[in-house]
Parts: sequence; C-alpha cells; structure tokens
Amino acid sequence: MLNEKIKITIYSTSDFMGNVTKIEGTFNDMGQKDYAQYNAAPFITFTPRGKRTAYIKRATYNPYLLVIEGWGHPQPADFLNEGTTDANGTTVRESRYRSFDDGYKTDFDSIINPYLSGKDVIMDIRQTVGTNIMNQPVLS
Repeated sequence: MLNEKIKITIYSTSDFMGNVTKIEGTFNDMGQKDYAQYNAAPFITFTPRGKRTAYIKRATYNPYLLVIEGWGHPQPADFLNEGTTDANGTTVRESRYRSFDDGYKTDFDSIINPYLSGKDVIMDIRQTVGTNIMNQPVLS
C-alpha cells in the first residue's frame, strides 16, 4: 500500500471560468476507472491541505490535470486582470480571457513546463501539451 502522507500539488481547470487552479494536499490513490461515458478515465484521490475528507479529480473531456510531489510550487495567475481605477476610486477588474478559453492553460504551461525539469511528476494529463503520464509515487 502506498504511503498516504505524500504531499502533492494538483493543477487543474476550474469549473467556474476554466482557469488553472492549484490545490495542495496529501496523496490517497490514483488509477483509471470507468466514469460516465469514459472508459478508463484517469483519477487521483487526495485530501486537501487542512481538510479531513478525501476528494477526487478526474481527467475527462479536454483534460488538464497535473500532479507534482511536494508543496510550495508556483501559483497560477489570477483569472482576472489587474483592473483599472476610475476617478471615483472604483476598481474594475475583467477576466483575462473568455470563459474556458485555452489561453488560461497555455499561459500557465509556458511557466510550468520549464519548472517541471527535475521535479517528481506523479500525473501529467494535459491536452494543451499532449502529455499522458501516470507515475505511482515512490514508497517511503
């Protein structure tokens, strides 16, 4: 059985805007199993940092799921721009791209791809870069 105390960082797309989000937690399990219309959909179960309940992330349509061993990896850019302030002092922020635009993913790919060199990648299933890697974490 795998050590359940392996710290991991998960990057995936948000269900709200499609931007890349970061979750830190501890590894529980990973593999492939049937889900909805997908045969052998890759998944990872984990417990988010500061939580007790296990969560699951699946790679399905237009997948974007990157799991790196450890915590403290780069934070994805906010989906909103810096904004503009009018004469009244009101700041208006807009999203950098339209909802679910691949620009969110490709922007993050350009930052994270060079960073991954020498890192322990547990799962890398990103359609934007054509990867499909699943490595079980090393037992401690």
